[in-house]
Amino acid sequence: MKKLAFTLIALLLAFALTFAACGETPDPTEPAESESGSEAAPAEDDSIEEATAGMPNPMEKLEGPAKFEHDLGFTLDAPEGAEDVSYYVISGQIAEVGFWLGDHGFNLRATKEEGDVSGLFGESVSKETLDDGTELETILSGEAEWYCLRWTEGDIYYTLTNTDGAAIADLTGIYNAVK
Repeated sequence: MKKLAFTLIALLLAFALTFAACGETPDPTEPAESESGSEAAPAEDDSIEEATAGMPNPMEKLEGPAKFEHDLGFTLDAPEGAEDVSYYVISGQIAEVGFWLGDHGFNLRATKEEGDVSGLFGESVSKETLDDGTELETILSGEAEWYCLRWTEGDIYYTLTNTDGAAIADLTGIYNAVK
């Protein structure tokens, strides 16, 4: 049950991150303009199902990590011993590996696009720079503390996150195994 909940949370966070970065959303009460400049007719049925039916899924589930190198130009995988590993490409630019290690779920992401791709939203309560330049951030979301490690290798930006109470030592241990 914990694994399912973590996976759902990870997917929701990824979904929210993807759409937060998409820019201004058009007002659904105003008619849209087509490429020719004429206005499109408003939809007769305003149901959510119809409104989202034409929307592409920003997350593509993969069978394994091999496609990351082909599609994104870099490799990414879970550490040895990880269980329930899942692989996604988000918005065609972000590689995500979700996995369980011990009793905790983690998300590892990488991209060539500069910026925060952690998918975590909340109040930053502390930031610490580790000896090798990696940034450890503690984020408060509601009453829960979430952790995010951020680092860069060449032109690749990485994040490793946990939202279910793993110790910081667990996070840094995984970081050392995957970097």
